[in-house]
Amino acid sequence: MKEERHVDLILENLLRDVTSLKDFDEEKEPLAPPCPSTAPSASTSRKTE
Repeated sequence: MKEERHVDLILENLLRDVTSLKDFDEEKEPLAPPCPSTAPSASTSRKTE
């Protein structure tokens, strides 16, 4: 039983970390969206090949 409880605690912590990271990304996105800056370079490199 002790090990199961330990796993539950780890899973809870992981879930909390993931949700907090997601919230952080959503807050950060409007300031500096990563897609527009990386997409053009990727498409241009494909065209040159």
